[in-house]
Amino acid sequence: MINLSIFSILRSLIVALTILSLFSACKSGEAGPKGDTGATGPAGPAGATGVAGPAGATGNANVIQISYGPRTTTASGFSNFSLNPLTTDQISNSVFFTYVSFPAEPFSWSFLPGSFRLMDNTYTYAVRIGARERQLYLDRNSGSGALTFNAIRIIAIPANDLRNGRKAAVDFSNYEEVKKFYNLPD
Repeated sequence: MINLSIFSILRSLIVALTILSLFSACKSGEAGPKGDTGATGPAGPAGATGVAGPAGATGNANVIQISYGPRTTTASGFSNFSLNPLTTDQISNSVFFTYVSFPAEPFSWSFLPGSFRLMDNTYTYAVRIGARERQLYLDRNSGSGALTFNAIRIIAIPANDLRNGRKAAVDFSNYEEVKKFYNLPD
């Protein structure tokens, strides 16, 4: 029996020493590579409403559209348009964009100043603003004869609306884009 007891004790001692040597053989080293990110947990509860911030920048409410019906230029290609809805100060401190529509293409708008081809003629028009006279003038630089416009739209944008470069780029040569950007009526 003594042999059996000694054998049991020896076996227990060997197992204990083996386990102890395994644990003592491990040494700390550098961490392994980082594992994949786990799944996102559920959203937390909504926080309390914060205090109101300051008023934002002025929008585009200052944009003014002046619309004219059909108009025929003089034989020399001249036409003028009253800017009476605007003050002299607004005229002096605004940028103007002029668009014309022709009877042949009533739903198409051409940007002036510029050149366009119509009925085998090329026309080039310049736009002048007379603040004192409160008039917008169209002067034909090339082409001949009187020309009828189906409609004319003049867009005035006061300078206080153009105070920085944060606005989205608008192709001012395209009336449809200008109309959409400034929410102008048809």
